[in-house]
Amino acid sequence: MGAAYEAQGKIDRALSTYAEALHLDPSMALGHYRLGSLLAKQGRRAAAIAEYREAVRLKPDFAEAIQALALIGG
Repeated sequence: MGAAYEAQGKIDRALSTYAEALHLDPSMALGHYRLGSLLAKQGRRAAAIAEYREAVRLKPDFAEAIQALALIGG
């Protein structure tokens, strides 16, 4: 659902949806990755790095999260 809000440009709603989903299931690597991507787009580098790192911790072979982490310099 967060991705749908993001696609509609409803960034605040997307952020809260991702946060709520991760509160319910903090083991969702994809959720951490998507939240990190949105934070990176907002220029919130440190927060994005933390989310990407958590995604990789949860799923060590998560290629997209590893690449995003490398690109952002984390």
